[in-house]
Amino acid sequence: MWYSNNLIINMSSVESLNKELEAVGLNSIVDIDPFLPYRTRYLKHLQANDWGDKDWVKVLKIKRQEYIDTFHDYFAHIHPFLRYEIGEEKVYWQYDDTTGIYNEVSASTAREYVLSLLIHEGLKDVATEAFARNCLARYRAVYTDRGNTYDDFDKDSDWFHANNGWVNLKTDVFEEHTPTRLSRRVSTVSYDATAVCPIYDKFLDTDVQLKKDQIRVLDQYSGVVLTNEVKYGKMLTIIGKPGSGKSTLLDVWSHVLGDCTTQKRLTELAGDSFRFAGSDFVGKSLCWFDEVDVKRNDLGNTLGNLITGRKTRVERKGVNGVLLVDNTVKCVLTANTLPMSSEHGMYRRLLFIPFTRSFYDDGTSVNNIFELMKEESSGILNRMIQGLKDIQKMNGFTMIEGHDEYIEQYKAQSDTVAEFLDTYFEPAGDDELIDTKVLFDAYEEFIGGTKGMVMTPQRFGKMLASQPLVRFSRIRPTRTSKTRKWCGLRLADGFEWEDTGTKTYIRSKNISGEEEW
Repeated sequence: MWYSNNLIINMSSVESLNKELEAVGLNSIVDIDPFLPYRTRYLKHLQANDWGDKDWVKVLKIKRQEYIDTFHDYFAHIHPFLRYEIGEEKVYWQYDDTTGIYNEVSASTAREYVLSLLIHEGLKDVATEAFARNCLARYRAVYTDRGNTYDDFDKDSDWFHANNGWVNLKTDVFEEHTPTRLSRRVSTVSYDATAVCPIYDKFLDTDVQLKKDQIRVLDQYSGVVLTNEVKYGKMLTIIGKPGSGKSTLLDVWSHVLGDCTTQKRLTELAGDSFRFAGSDFVGKSLCWFDEVDVKRNDLGNTLGNLITGRKTRVERKGVNGVLLVDNTVKCVLTANTLPMSSEHGMYRRLLFIPFTRSFYDDGTSVNNIFELMKEESSGILNRMIQGLKDIQKMNGFTMIEGHDEYIEQYKAQSDTVAEFLDTYFEPAGDDELIDTKVLFDAYEEFIGGTKGMVMTPQRFGKMLASQPLVRFSRIRPTRTSKTRKWCGLRLADGFEWEDTGTKTYIRSKNISGEEEW
């Protein structure tokens, strides 16, 4: 743009004016810089170097001040890809053409850019903090197209930012790094459409000894983590003994994703420790929880919201205000044992795959397996892209045979009332009735007393009504003329009631017919 007396004239307007001047035999305008006119005029005048001429010095002072007053234009010219956060004066992003990402810089760093440029231009006398602040304020006011919100980066799920450029996840089209694609995250892996990964293929397809539908789901999930999509709303949960390969698999995925992954402990999602954790999830597509044993309280509402929520709450240290930004994180949990969830909504969020083999136990572990697979990372990226195309074609994860049954078993293990029902009862018609007190006495015996918590028939009734097992979803309380009862369930085969006169318990019979508790 060309600035003159606060009037902005487009470069095309100057060219049009030159044509008109040439048409009437006049010289064209050649000494006007359409982008930095005041700097150009000042420097051209300075070249005359006529310090003995008072008029020349007077004009020089005027032109120098004009240049200083419009210094923000020259600053913008030198830093064409310095972006700033809208509504927040403390945050800037500077583009790195080597990595293709915008690195966050503070306001003090941005002021250093201004001061360094002033000194380089011979304007050391105005190189003050106050001037730098004013220059940046003008820069933000004039160059509004360079302002962005905190989560404007890495928004396009159709493109993956590889180490050597951008790959379209739908068409496989490849482009070089470009500042027009706003990104703050980049993979450590280069894209190569011809690359293969025989070691990774053998590891996943053969060595970990999974079923084909489980392998396909892992491929699909590895593809989803390349994107910002959270619409599938599932947490991949891989359970296995030490040395089963679960951590190796996630190490490989994390290496491919690079800056797009983060690793957390579940305890970090609780209480005050989660206050500033939201900023760690911005722009991330994978959050890996690598645990040994997971406690019931670790799987709460915060984790559930992270798995399925559309927005993430972000509070930053040193920056006022709280932001709600798009949630892009897919969660993966690896652990030695299945966690006991106290949140019923967690069951439908789990995508469970057990790793049953232990390379330690059978003496076949390869100590440098991760390093070997890192060498074929470009091929692994290609396989992950194919997994993404598969889930997009299927519009969801492949159904794993026996998965629902395992979740039902997990529900029973996670909920003592569900476990109580699963152990001793089976669904029945509404005409099957069991006295509420009888059920309550049997449940207290099952859990070994109240275990320190206050248990009443009323509380037990609420727990029974909200138990998560699908096959017992039709049980309900009812009332006869004398007592309260539950209908829709009965004792399973092999069990019977034992009335001691004060309480009623459940006992079983062994195959020999002898009674046992």
